[in-house]
Amino acid sequence: MIMDRVLLWGARSVPVKAIRKSCYRKFCRRNRGRDHYITTNYGVKMRIELGDSVDNLIYVYGVFESGLSELMTKLAQKSNCLVDVGCNIGYFSSLFARLNPDAAIYSIDPNPAMVQRTKENLELNNAVKYKTFNCGVSSGQGMLDFYIPSSRHSKGSFIKPQKHLEQHQVNQIEVRPLMEILSNEDIQNAILKIDAEGYDLRILSGISASDAQRFRCIIFEFVSEPSPQADGSGSNPFTVPWFQDFDMVILHSDGTLVPFKYDSSRAYSCGICLIKKGEDGVLLPKP
Repeated sequence: MIMDRVLLWGARSVPVKAIRKSCYRKFCRRNRGRDHYITTNYGVKMRIELGDSVDNLIYVYGVFESGLSELMTKLAQKSNCLVDVGCNIGYFSSLFARLNPDAAIYSIDPNPAMVQRTKENLELNNAVKYKTFNCGVSSGQGMLDFYIPSSRHSKGSFIKPQKHLEQHQVNQIEVRPLMEILSNEDIQNAILKIDAEGYDLRILSGISASDAQRFRCIIFEFVSEPSPQADGSGSNPFTVPWFQDFDMVILHSDGTLVPFKYDSSRAYSCGICLIKKGEDGVLLPKP
């Protein structure tokens, strides 16, 4: 117990980065498999299962993806609807629901264990206007293999692992376009967050121009050279025609937004925020 406290203090407070990282890794290894109920830096209540990177980061630092967390605190004040694709354990769904109890939350994940965790964490925060969907999202209909590593329960992906396939559980998952999944829901003036491990652009390409107008802001991960298995549409985000109806900015780790212009000669690994034209300066401060 004393050693755990020392390691936790070191992970949070030691000024030397290498020592902080070492303390973090040792603490997480020592406590793997333990359950905890915690309150994040934003006042969100969550059940954490130590051992997976998402749970570990939230437990040790009280936050996950600090830039996106900061952005969500602003967006929750301006919108009453969140569509959370790749909801994982429900961190962002629960954050939005906590900050805006009147918001409708739609949480989607192909991993049934993550959908159950999301439900639990939403209920810990007294969310009532939420729905969860255990399915995959893509540009069309079909069935895909979904690979869940035995050591990382939240790190499932539709991308076939290049190594240690035997250490993965393989599930056949139904995939459908996003708005087909939400066809019975009233999605208007919503926020769309996508974290689909390389499938983000494929999901966006399955949204029509008219349906894209249902969203005030769309946040996704952009990698300039995703695996061909994950995204056959290429790495240039401008291949989605309706992107021209949105202003594109990069989301930095401190939550600031900077105008983005794609340069094909560069490699990217960043969060992208699409803000519907006319919303700039209304939904969020101008970058």
